Amino acid sequence: MPTETTADRTRICLLATVPSTLSAFYRPLLEALPENDFEVTLVTSAGPELDAWERDGCVKVHRIEMARSISPFADLVALIRLVRYFRAHDFDLIHTHTPKAGLLGMLAGRFAGVPRRIHTMHGLPLEAARGLKRRVLTWTERLTCRSAHRVCVVSPSLRRQVTDLKLCDPDKVTMLGAGTACGIDLARFKRTDAIDEQARSIRREHGIDEGAVVVGYVGWLVADKGVTELVDAFATLAGARDDLHLLMIGADGTARDPLPTRTLDAVRQHPRIHHAGLVDEPAVYYAAMDFCVLPSRREGFPYAPLEAAALGVPTIATAVTGCVDAVADERTGLLVGPEDPGALRDAIRRLADAPEDRSRLGDAARSRVCEHFSSQRMVDEHIALYRGPKKVSG
Repeated sequence: MPTETTADRTRICLLATVPSTLSAFYRPLLEALPENDFEVTLVTSAGPELDAWERDGCVKVHRIEMARSISPFADLVALIRLVRYFRAHDFDLIHTHTPKAGLLGMLAGRFAGVPRRIHTMHGLPLEAARGLKRRVLTWTERLTCRSAHRVCVVSPSLRRQVTDLKLCDPDKVTMLGAGTACGIDLARFKRTDAIDEQARSIRREHGIDEGAVVVGYVGWLVADKGVTELVDAFATLAGARDDLHLLMIGADGTARDPLPTRTLDAVRQHPRIHHAGLVDEPAVYYAAMDFCVLPSRREGFPYAPLEAAALGVPTIATAVTGCVDAVADERTGLLVGPEDPGALRDAIRRLADAPEDRSRLGDAARSRVCEHFSSQRMVDEHIALYRGPKKVSG
């Protein structure tokens, strides 16, 4: 529970379009801030995760609906509500996440005169956009950056993209630690005898033999994540060997980024593709996998390779923004070209055939994530950032 507010407690507001962003990536930080003299308010659209934070009582919450897609009237309404809210509550600092909350929050903070405004870029949707949509997204990213005092990026490769595309004044851009949103909870993603037993149970539940090779995928079922390329590569390899299985966890996001019908049919009907949907404890599913695959077309800094690494599971990923930071090629996993089914198929075949490579890469991946990407380190980095200058001009 938060302690009584005093004059020396920093009043901070964290914003995201939807509450799941803050719950999924920033829980360790949100739990630590009230214990370090911060009075914290979360502002997002309504959602069960925000209700849970309200019941917990360690932070305050406020609901302002923000559309994820471009919606001029709804966006204007949200902007006006944010300006009024900021003026009424006299925050010392606001920190925004996700593109829409970043745009609206930074503009509202500027109009309301919030003395410190920080925005975190978790990735660039414009990388996968073309034509007018790309121009609009580029313009909104630049406007967000102009309204911020500090722009945090979650990976070195994202910093390079932001600089190369001239989205932000380089002097404003920073990266906390070695990158990621807020690191990995190493206690949660730790291999234990109990987790291994649960992993064996998951295999049995899906009819996967003990000696089978399990390829894993963790993420939204959307085109942008390269799910079609993964399913096609798996189907080709599975046709030549009957010990190969694909275990997928994550929500179906095809309503906003649809997969081809043939891909969806394969996910639902192939006898050795197992889609478990959203799960509460992903660690046991990672432990059931021999290696992960993330053939994404764009990222900021993907968490799945790091979560897998924490359990000693290597990842095959595409050499795109973010993935090149999450996977060290030939050291903690393998990198292949984006949208290259042949290279992806060859990499899956290689690891499926080489348990000694999987073990070597997995051990190195575990060491790397423990050394560089712990959530405790990133909590400390955020607190140091928040304890910076009380006011920034501009």
